[in-house]
Amino acid sequence: MGCGDGIISAWLAQRGHHITAVDVSAFAVEACKRTLAANGLKGRVLSSDVFRALENERFDWIISNPPFHKERDISYGPSQRLISEAPEHLSAGGRLIIVANGFLPYPDHLQRAFQDFETLADNRRFKVYAADK
Repeated sequence: MGCGDGIISAWLAQRGHHITAVDVSAFAVEACKRTLAANGLKGRVLSSDVFRALENERFDWIISNPPFHKERDISYGPSQRLISEAPEHLSAGGRLIIVANGFLPYPDHLQRAFQDFETLADNRRFKVYAADK
């Protein structure tokens, strides 16, 4: 979710995971496709505003470094939608993993959407959060 240039998608695909990568940016979608192709990897890469192109799909894992900038402004809209809608798109027992700048208010959103979450890593600049369905 928010695939950017496809580094995380490629890392996961190299380890045998079936990938569906999405980004609202056409540039990012193309970059992700090229990253996968350059590394001889397969994956489905789609243009989507958060879950819009994935309406009825369910996933075992949703992994993201959610965007929080819109141009030069901070915008939590996409990341809030990602977190709040993730339970609808996770299979039973599925897991959301997000990497975030430490100052972002994601714990509140995770608590509301999942009731419980854990911090997997925290170096004060960045945090990695996990929440299970």
